[in-house]
Amino acid sequence: MNMLNRSLATFMNAFTGSDSTMYVFSSQNGKDFQNLLSVYLDAVFFPCLRERDFRQEGWRLEHEDINDKNSPIIFKGVVFNEMKG
Repeated sequence: MNMLNRSLATFMNAFTGSDSTMYVFSSQNGKDFQNLLSVYLDAVFFPCLRERDFRQEGWRLEHEDINDKNSPIIFKGVVFNEMKG
């Protein structure tokens, strides 16, 4: 779900540290704030992490050049690359 298109939020982001991830948001509309809070709390207490999402967001082993099966195998992933700096 793309929450940015469904909310009046004035700020939404996430920050990944070495041992945690912070999800922050703000809204000037009280009802919207409560709706966002409900979505965030639902994600924390009732996570729905699909294997496909984990493979994309966490880390994976993949050929350096996905079109060349002889290229070296390296670590890849969105969060993995963010943590490298």
